[in-house]
Amino acid sequence: MSYVVCLPYTYQPYFDECRTTMRFDEDRVLIVDNRPPHNMGIMRAHNLGVDFMRQQEADWLIIVSAAVRFGHHGGL
Repeated sequence: MSYVVCLPYTYQPYFDECRTTMRFDEDRVLIVDNRPPHNMGIMRAHNLGVDFMRQQEADWLIIVSAAVRFGHHGGL
């Protein structure tokens, strides 16, 4: 079973802190910059994650909020 991660964000400090605690493989993570003027809305960002999942032929899409802080295992 393979996975991809979709990480949309609007607030840079939250994004930076979230990324420091994640241990997902970089090539499996889709980062969606939703800060103005790039903001496309959260559902469109999630749909980009679905597109990414299909492109990677992954079995699972994990949507992560930038407000999440992972523990020792980094989400794995």
